[in-house]
Amino acid sequence: DVHGTDHPKVADSLLELGIALLSQKEHEEALEIFNDALDIREADLGQETRHGSNGDRIRCALQVARVLNNIGCVYFEYGSLSKALKTFQEDVLQLQKYAIDELSQNDPEYKQAKLALATTYCNIGYVHTDNSDYDDAIAFLDKAYAIQTKHLPEGSEISLSTLENLA
Repeated sequence: DVHGTDHPKVADSLLELGIALLSQKEHEEALEIFNDALDIREADLGQETRHGSNGDRIRCALQVARVLNNIGCVYFEYGSLSKALKTFQEDVLQLQKYAIDELSQNDPEYKQAKLALATTYCNIGYVHTDNSDYDDAIAFLDKAYAIQTKHLPEGSEISLSTLENLA
């Protein structure tokens, strides 16, 4: 127990474990692991909000958003589209937009925050596609593609995948 069970590095490990479980279709276990990681990350964000620097608050907000994004993916995989959409739109986007608004475009984390936002837009687009809300799906996938083409090399596999989903 080098760091203790509530250390952010434990949340990182839990997140990686949850992602592995999700890829193996172990949805319930992945959700449980992601919620454990979320508890740690939210406590860390609370501490940074009270005592940390602005940069630390931003990093913590992005880490919470990353865990929530994965929770939204579990809901999507479950077929709980309304829960997935709520998680992506109300929780993840709010934290990501806060971080992007606070970061300078010269900050090394700005690009990563924008690309995380693009991932969330893609996820929202996929939910809308599954709901047969094609106009909304296209709108979100367009937003994602615009960010990806600005921040990734031309012909990036990620942006090409988004473009393919738009087709």
